[in-house]
Amino acid sequence: MVEKRIKQLYNRLMALGYSPFHVERILQETIGVQDIATIGVEQQEDLIRVLEQYEKLGTEYLMAYSK
Repeated sequence: MVEKRIKQLYNRLMALGYSPFHVERILQETIGVQDIATIGVEQQEDLIRVLEQYEKLGTEYLMAYSK
């Protein structure tokens, strides 16, 4: 279930205009690796929290500049 949420957030960030490189950098900076299959539950939760923050920022930016 957690991996599904991470994938949803990844796809959402792509839809908001983040590049694959940028999302991979977020993964690298948050958990230290780009392969989420090797991380533990705590790191998964940290990653979800960070991706949700980026999703929120991206949505706010889109709303502010699409008017």
